[in-house]
Amino acid sequence: MSFEINDEEVRRIERDVLDPFHLSLELFKHDHSDARLAALAAFDGMSLPWMISTSSGVEPTVTQRLLIKQYEDGLSQAMRWLTQKGQPTTLGNAITKELLAAGFEFVHHAGEYSNLADFHRLYSSNLMLASVDLVGKRVRFDHCSNDRGFESAMGFMTSVRHEKARAAESDQTILKGSPRAIVPFHLLRGMVHLSYPERLRANDPDFELPKPPSVIEAGTNLSGFSVEDLATYWAALSMWSTYALLYYLEYARTGIPQDRCMPTQLYSRTRYLSAMQANSGLDSEKVLAITNRLTYDYRTITPCIFQQPLLVDGSNIAWSPFVVILSRYDRNMLRLMARTPEHKALADNVIGGRERSMLRQLGSYLQTYGWSFKLNRRITDGSTEREIDLLGYSTTQQNTVLVVEWKTILTIDEVHEVRAATKELIRAQDQALKKIELLKRMTVSQKKAVYPFVEWDKVNQYVPLVVTPDAEPNETFDHNKVPSVSLATLQSFSKHRHLRSPLTLHEFAKTRSWNSEYNSFVHTHDDVRIGDYVYEIPILAEPEASPHRGGEQQIPAIACRNRQA
Repeated sequence: MSFEINDEEVRRIERDVLDPFHLSLELFKHDHSDARLAALAAFDGMSLPWMISTSSGVEPTVTQRLLIKQYEDGLSQAMRWLTQKGQPTTLGNAITKELLAAGFEFVHHAGEYSNLADFHRLYSSNLMLASVDLVGKRVRFDHCSNDRGFESAMGFMTSVRHEKARAAESDQTILKGSPRAIVPFHLLRGMVHLSYPERLRANDPDFELPKPPSVIEAGTNLSGFSVEDLATYWAALSMWSTYALLYYLEYARTGIPQDRCMPTQLYSRTRYLSAMQANSGLDSEKVLAITNRLTYDYRTITPCIFQQPLLVDGSNIAWSPFVVILSRYDRNMLRLMARTPEHKALADNVIGGRERSMLRQLGSYLQTYGWSFKLNRRITDGSTEREIDLLGYSTTQQNTVLVVEWKTILTIDEVHEVRAATKELIRAQDQALKKIELLKRMTVSQKKAVYPFVEWDKVNQYVPLVVTPDAEPNETFDHNKVPSVSLATLQSFSKHRHLRSPLTLHEFAKTRSWNSEYNSFVHTHDDVRIGDYVYEIPILAEPEASPHRGGEQQIPAIACRNRQA
């Protein structure tokens, strides 16, 4: 194979081969009403190995979760292809063997497309190299350097490991044991159908799923309903979805073909609203308001099925129970509102309001290791004034203070969002350094008036650090200038030795030692075929392991993402 730099050919292949390839797939040729339902069912079908492992008490591995991530991207992209802006979202009414097979193929390709499109975006932003083998019809992507490739992969891996740690208990609790016949159910047009879904809560009043910590403060108004109303609504929807998945698992274990027992739910709009009101206890206005907010449409530039999981036509509502179970509904609601012009200002206020409580979590975490801290204090030398988000001090190193620049960034998934967030974190580096310069100009008495717990006459080192709740920057971020670390990473991976002093914490963030288990992995490529062309995309694999041989551990090539559904 002979690869050469050919920008024109790279862009032609993207335009003429990659972008239109989905038009040739069987599902796209079907009526899109049926195709939408088939795409949901295909994604639900991918839940089977996940359910089997969690119902057995086996926690899904990082690799399994990475694979689920690619399918999540695939479903989101598939729904955008099948639901064009300005067109009505109509729904079919049955799952067939042929539709389900076409749905699997379509969602799988959509996941590959999403990833390849991100590599093309990174290439257009000069964050990726691309070369072409004209004879062999191959396109090869490479990171600008192996170090950047490693940081790119590790940013994504870290975010997945955060979610894995948060979700492990929930996963096992949801799907342990066999379902009880809380309400009668049967198979209808290839789907599990609960005969009386409105009786779920009455028949099983003790049903409750684990609740991860909310990213929205209690009592927050979300325009038309409160965060507590949303939690109540989502609990009812999750209960309904859980039983659909459990019944599906039971059917599948008895050997019934998947195309006859999919958990995908389809009900009349009237029946759905009535059942949700009965199971949630909310009044009809709030149920309708939340349902409308969660309805899939083009109120945002790029709709996401995990933010808007309900497909609604004039008379019916459909959804994927697997989407519901995997979603972090509160975070997705904030992200949806932040992307919707009507609700953006409110979302910005809610997100900004999280800062102090999250900062206090960071301070309290440091305090357990003997630190003292103060939040949001204004400092001045008499001419310049700034605010330090958190200043920390440990008596184990009395000559050093920690200066934290906090950035409340929601977990991010799209490449352009990762890039925008990284730019914000790079700006935060300069902000932290400017605040340190101001501290250095201040007199001891000026500093002592603001931070009396610090022995300022001994301090001669000022350590800057950028911190987020759980977002990680991409490979363009220079951790040698001012390192960045997330609170989730600190809570998941730091040890007592990393938190003895500002300098040990700074070193932990700079060296990213939590990724050390992957240091020996080698940079190689994996093949993705699109029609007559093959893309070679970079991956990290165990030493001496071929990316084409099954069984070995490898980090899939997911383009520079830190995200969760």
